[in-house]
Amino acid sequence: TKEVVANTNDKTYKVSFPAGAVGTATLTVGSYIITFNLTVNVPAATTLHQGETFAADGYEWRVLIGGAESLIIAEHIIATSQFHGAASYPKWSDSFVRNTTLANLFNDLEFLETRVIIKNDIMTRDTAYAASGSFETTTDSIFLLGIEEAFYAGEDDAAIAGSGGTPISNATTGTSTERTNGNTVIFADGYARSATDVSGLGSNSWWNWWLRSPNYDSATSNASMVNQSEGYIANWGVNKVVGIRPALWINFPKEAAPTALINYESETLTGLAPNAAYLFNGEDGTADADGTYPIDSDWMDGSALAIIKKGDEINTSDSEPQNDLIIPVRLDAPNVSGVNETVIGKNDGKITGYTADMEYKLADALNWTSTPITGLAPGNYEVRLKATNSDFASAAASVTISAGAAPAPTTYAVTVTGGSGSASYEAGATVTITANAAEDGKVFDTWTSDGVTFADPSSLATSFTMPAKAVTVTANYKDDPSGGGDDPNPPATDNGWIYANSIWKFFIDGVAQTGWVYDQSTWYYLNADGIMQTGWVYDQSDKAWYYLAGNGAMKTGWVKDDGDWYYLAGNGAMVANKWFHDTDGSWYYLSGNGKMLTGKQNVGGKVYSFKTNGMWIG
Repeated sequence: TKEVVANTNDKTYKVSFPAGAVGTATLTVGSYIITFNLTVNVPAATTLHQGETFAADGYEWRVLIGGAESLIIAEHIIATSQFHGAASYPKWSDSFVRNTTLANLFNDLEFLETRVIIKNDIMTRDTAYAASGSFETTTDSIFLLGIEEAFYAGEDDAAIAGSGGTPISNATTGTSTERTNGNTVIFADGYARSATDVSGLGSNSWWNWWLRSPNYDSATSNASMVNQSEGYIANWGVNKVVGIRPALWINFPKEAAPTALINYESETLTGLAPNAAYLFNGEDGTADADGTYPIDSDWMDGSALAIIKKGDEINTSDSEPQNDLIIPVRLDAPNVSGVNETVIGKNDGKITGYTADMEYKLADALNWTSTPITGLAPGNYEVRLKATNSDFASAAASVTISAGAAPAPTTYAVTVTGGSGSASYEAGATVTITANAAEDGKVFDTWTSDGVTFADPSSLATSFTMPAKAVTVTANYKDDPSGGGDDPNPPATDNGWIYANSIWKFFIDGVAQTGWVYDQSTWYYLNADGIMQTGWVYDQSDKAWYYLAGNGAMKTGWVKDDGDWYYLAGNGAMVANKWFHDTDGSWYYLSGNGKMLTGKQNVGGKVYSFKTNGMWIG
């Protein structure tokens, strides 16, 4: 801060302003109003650049050499002074302007004093510039430019005092008018030649200003100066009052170069300053609170990453770049494949080609794991090579493990002796059986079995609920009390099922029925001749197909015929050309001929995928 002290009535008041403040501020003390001019305006950039100007300590300054160490000169004449009081030739080291005028000016430069670089290699001719002689070397915080510096600044910075080189001495011949401003920074524009309102000078554009060089063409008691109006080098008596434009070397120290490392597992840079600003390949970025920064995938090209720690814009400039950190190319995905689940719900999928240096996860999961690689549920997985101490994790391979087929149902055998209906059935299924035609002299008597209950044990066609075991059922016959055989034309009083000539008919009051017949909770279909039908039957009246079992019973639900699955609605009608939502929550599609679709099929102009059990999967 800049402290301004005001004394009044034996009291001291201090007003603090932040560095960089500009404009005016006022302090009211009793009846007094004190106005302050704030002229410190250091550029925000941490490194000064050649040709730019800035305000500090009440003056405007021009940058002659930019960088972490910058040479600046007052933009205007800020004071006047003799070069030396006596009309005799002095060396720069002994001059009044160096030891008194500039020393006093330096004491007033409070802000720049904190940035100044004291140079111990300010070289100046110790005799007349055109004459032979040697250089003297002085140590200066504030100085005047020499002839060669004023003339060559911006062309050959090695000629600048404090740059480490030897002042140029070959521009020593010719007249002063030949040393024009055509190639110089000093005479770059009108501002450099415009005098400010300095006490004793007025605001005239032609006032001259001293250089620290001796007379350029003879060993007289003159010193060199810049003719402000014409922009060339001239001589003037050392006891004359001429303008002063002081020069200083100032610096903004560089930040230490980064020494970042790579964490290949987290894909971050480490070892950065917490919350500090950096340039990564020229792009801005800020380190996290733990000193890390995410590595951009665009950097993974096998080349070095340039990392620069940015200055704080007040005290430091940007660091030198760290150029030794090679960001390797990400490895290709591994060659792996998936083995599908064998049976739905078994979760026995696996990944083949997998090795100990890999890891995997479900595609939508966050965390990677290494084991196990068997016993996997159906799903989409990603597999990659693990990160090492020299490589990032590889690109991920996509692996799909599909769900298995539905398990085959457990069935039990039914053996029918003396009748039809022998097959395998699931426990709980309704089994319909039919007795064979009785031999001559015999008639059907009853059904017997080892552990099942018949719906009607005395009916030729009956049913029972399948237990969870194999069963044998037997149709039993007895002697025909009438002594006769089958009669294709039974008496008019006969009712129910009659088996004659290897066909079944159903009678009511001696009349053979046709069409649909409902008997003992089961539907049967009889053709126009009254003969019981089996297999597929098309009912013209309701335009639907029905499937009748070997015993004539109408089927509902899933039916497999000749290797294809069909679905029969609750009324027995075959479902066709439509989607079906089963009780297990799965969707199926039955084609125009009623067959259940599997594999990839075009339905309504869109391709759908079905499992081998018909279940729709997408």
